[in-house]
Amino acid sequence: MRGAVYPDLRAFECGGMKFTDIAVRGGSGFCFQDSGGEGNNLYERCSISYRDMPEGAKDAPLLAANADGLHSADARIGPKVIDCRFEGLNDDAIAIHGTYAMVLEANENRIVAYRVPMTRSKMIGRPGDKLHFYDENLALAGEAIITGVKALIDYQNTYDPGNRYSAFRPRKNAGYIELTLDRPVPARRQWLLANQNDCGGDFIVRNAQIRDTSARGVYAQSPGGLIEGCTIQNTGRAAVEFNTETGIWSQADYSSNVIVRNNTFRSVATNRRPGLLRHAGAVTILAFNGRTYIPRSGGHRNITIENNRFEDIDGLNILVCSAQDITIRGNDFINPMRNEKTFGVEKGVDPTSLIWINESSDVKLSGNVVTNPGPFLKKLVGASATGSGSGLESGVVIAGDPAKAP
Repeated sequence: MRGAVYPDLRAFECGGMKFTDIAVRGGSGFCFQDSGGEGNNLYERCSISYRDMPEGAKDAPLLAANADGLHSADARIGPKVIDCRFEGLNDDAIAIHGTYAMVLEANENRIVAYRVPMTRSKMIGRPGDKLHFYDENLALAGEAIITGVKALIDYQNTYDPGNRYSAFRPRKNAGYIELTLDRPVPARRQWLLANQNDCGGDFIVRNAQIRDTSARGVYAQSPGGLIEGCTIQNTGRAAVEFNTETGIWSQADYSSNVIVRNNTFRSVATNRRPGLLRHAGAVTILAFNGRTYIPRSGGHRNITIENNRFEDIDGLNILVCSAQDITIRGNDFINPMRNEKTFGVEKGVDPTSLIWINESSDVKLSGNVVTNPGPFLKKLVGASATGSGSGLESGVVIAGDPAKAP
């Protein structure tokens, strides 16, 4: 362990930067931290790996860094991560997100919002930006365009949102912003808002090699993105996760218009310890309020998972919750469910299903094939009473020997 967690390379308030052939060996924290600004920064052929064994040591280093590989927050355009190799990380390999703000006052087209101290988006947005509003149930409840922005220097905030929204409890370095909108929004205090132009949208992760990380391979909370041609293996949590964090970190937004294609996910989601931010699945789409999954249909929209290989993954392979218009097609599932896994039961998930759908609508499955399933695969597609779509009975088949079908 290397003590304090500091970034090794920072790109703050930058745009159009190019970082090529940079190797971090034995990083201290976020190896690459990309925060705020116009974004659209390129990381090409960069790598994160272990440092050499220190002189006199008997064992090689356990970790290559203390935290994330690339952590991108509040960028106008998301990063382009091309041909990079990350291993040995003590958190997510790649994380991309914006930051929620909280409504304190609302009157027709005027909003007063709380800006958390940690964000790089100090004014929440700029005229022309699109905002998404989420109600008390964290369901999408409206959208509007910003027409005016003003900092409220002397605003007195007496509201305490409670432990559910702990990120909005500090007063030090917080900001209070008045937003004028192009239309009335029926918002109320405690609603959250996310700036669609400040969440690292239109990111690209292509041909990445990610392995041996304690958390997720790619963790994206952005409107628009592509994850393509990657190999992700031996991760503690999901290979790819779409989530929304509204309490501790207040990381926005729900994901929309994202494609995950032509990737290989091998022996991932191996850490089955229950926890608030721990969910079953090699690829997960979800929103969780600390007790249950967010009621249908949350805020995830238009995500495609196609032509990927899922290899040697026990337990649930794909989780779909709090979403609509999700396409799962042409994927190959090799050797699933060889060993028994019960992870997810504590949150109501059926871990004997290859794919499980909950609090979601318009989930479309087609052309998915399972090869050599193990004895613990009991159902190809499971759905709760709040999960619906097409192809749930026919969109996943067993290759070769129909007798192996559950």
